[in-house]
Amino acid sequence: MSGASEADAARREGASAGRAAAAGAYRVAACQFEPRLFDVAANLAKMEELARRAAAAGARLAVFPECCLCGYAIGKQAPRMAAFAEVALGADRGPSVRRLEALSAALDLQLVFGMPERSDGVVYNSAVHVRSLEGAVAADRKIHLWEDDTQVFAPGEGAAVHAAPAGRLASLVCYDLEFPEAARVAALEGADLIAVCTADMSPHEHYQHVFARARAMENCVFVAVANCLGESEGTVFYGRSIITDPLGTVLAEAESEETVLVAEVDLSLCETARRELHYEQSRRPQTYGPLTET
Repeated sequence: MSGASEADAARREGASAGRAAAAGAYRVAACQFEPRLFDVAANLAKMEELARRAAAAGARLAVFPECCLCGYAIGKQAPRMAAFAEVALGADRGPSVRRLEALSAALDLQLVFGMPERSDGVVYNSAVHVRSLEGAVAADRKIHLWEDDTQVFAPGEGAAVHAAPAGRLASLVCYDLEFPEAARVAALEGADLIAVCTADMSPHEHYQHVFARARAMENCVFVAVANCLGESEGTVFYGRSIITDPLGTVLAEAESEETVLVAEVDLSLCETARRELHYEQSRRPQTYGPLTET
């Protein structure tokens, strides 16, 4: 067995052990709303309102859209998003992050939300994960930049996996959902749920629905997608947030109005799917060389 194969096997073994120790169930919410462009105060107030609704519905984790702190800008407006970037992690983290940390603690509700993140002078399009007792624990940076993103953001290098209310989760941002490699790496690292912060736009409604189900099925994980509403420079954000289970069943799906979707994440279903489908065990990484060739 090659060194790479040994490392891959060890990682899979560790991820499987972590899953076995973290069996359980909880409710996840996908919070869909129309961020006001460049109005952070209004967006924070709306996020607090939706988070309280999610907690009242029994959710232990709430997922919000891409760049929802300032709104996702298109075209000539896009570069303005950089002015709203904040530090997400560490002692210098920004006021918006600190406010959402306080909200998470007050509600005992984990949060995943999109924001422009500034780190060492570089701006990223990030999904920030806040845990109620620990504050911000991760800022997963958008890996695959979409058109106007390139005016503002640097690309990230991959999503980490962190403790969810039960099991583990990874966060992706918008376009990342359309690349099977990103979700597969998260699953191999032990994620049971993939949270997706997005600002997906018309006329691509069917893409979001198909990719959410496909990423869930091929990786035997739950997928929770929170899309935004509204428009920027004539581009319409259509909503239709979605939560799917590891067998591709749609547990909840929104239309195009403000809403809080809530669904049950039962980790035993992940184990059932893995036993029945055994995609992970059937992989043959030694044949996938072209996937990593530049």
